[in-house]
Amino acid sequence: MLGRELSQHEVVDTSRICALLRMNPPSFTGSSITENPENFIEEHKRVFDVMHIAESERVGLSAYQMKGIARIWLTNGKRIGLRMRQ
Repeated sequence: MLGRELSQHEVVDTSRICALLRMNPPSFTGSSITENPENFIEEHKRVFDVMHIAESERVGLSAYQMKGIARIWLTNGKRIGLRMRQ
């Protein structure tokens, strides 16, 4: 890691992501009319309940499974949110 040690927070995040991926949750691209965003949300809730993931961590972990146009929406939404706070 370029000579720096991982913080405890970064280690926890990495282990949570690995654990999430082992559960094989659905991804969401937002580019197909056959994709159901409600199914994406419900499946992630089910996985998070089984994993005992805190509410405060769920959005960040779900975002990890957003791909393609959905990832762009998320990134742009974060930028807009940051600008509005300034």
